[in-house]
Amino acid sequence: MGTGSYTTPHFATDNETIDSVSGGSSGLHIHRGSASANRPYMIFAGMTGSTPGTKVGAVTVPINIDALTHVAYASLNTPTFTAFAGSLDQNGMAKASFNVPAGIATVLKGTDLTFAYVLVDFVDVTSRPVTVRMR
Repeated sequence: MGTGSYTTPHFATDNETIDSVSGGSSGLHIHRGSASANRPYMIFAGMTGSTPGTKVGAVTVPINIDALTHVAYASLNTPTFTAFAGSLDQNGMAKASFNVPAGIATVLKGTDLTFAYVLVDFVDVTSRPVTVRMR
């Protein structure tokens, strides 16, 4: 996430690349501010970009639905997709983690994975996309 300043709302990763052979992790940080305290969220994933995105309720989520989207949805809150669904804390913050075990993602080498979240109680808020490159 870096040490620079940012404004809310904010969505960022602390690791923009993961080695497709040796694996690794990327923390995904949500900061909406206290006005969004305790609201439920879900992080979506995709590997085919963010444009045109997918209409969900009143928002367009910057994720094109693909095989990774389905795998992530079916695997919410597993060790690979840790805390991809939950509730923001009292400060409107949450941290999730995308964890790739060694050896299972070699076919994704060179692929940009896209992540975005939605506040799911009213489906009225989505984030900007965040990209993690599989190298």
